[in-house]
Amino acid sequence: MAALAMVPNGGPWLPPDEGPPFEPFAGLAGFHRMTLAGSFLRLEAPRRHPPAEQKEVALPPDGATTVLCSWQPDRGAPVLVLVHGMGGSARSSYLRGTARRAWAAGMHVLRLNLRGADGVEQLSKRGYHAGLVDDLRAALATWVEGRGLGPVLLAGFSLGGNVVLRLAALDGPRVAAGVA
Repeated sequence: MAALAMVPNGGPWLPPDEGPPFEPFAGLAGFHRMTLAGSFLRLEAPRRHPPAEQKEVALPPDGATTVLCSWQPDRGAPVLVLVHGMGGSARSSYLRGTARRAWAAGMHVLRLNLRGADGVEQLSKRGYHAGLVDDLRAALATWVEGRGLGPVLLAGFSLGGNVVLRLAALDGPRVAAGVA
């Protein structure tokens, strides 16, 4: 929350006077050191991640991809579908961390592997790109729609954010919210 206090004029989250000022870790101030340290150092304590089943998503006529599903006992809980960025996968640390927090908040979580990601290149004839929404559309049709689950929320990171926003623009009514 301290970082939100740094938004000019406080932003919509915190009044400008609340929250401690941001102070970087010792030795990591300036020159993008914290960004680089976050990429190379894994300083977080071991955390319990939600149980995940790997499921296949058919992509006719191109083959298939996979999705990691973490289900809640409450079928009516919201469904958060996470889409990774270029070079990432459903097992990327940023997707695992987001999935863990969403699962703890009571959501079903699906982490989509875009075609060719996470070692499943052999399942599909072609790779993914920022304009290809077929993988996300197929995952929703296969593992979400018609199952009596709660509202569908989409979150994409980098290239995955473009996929999420494009699908929301094309298929708006099937998605309750999308964030990139």
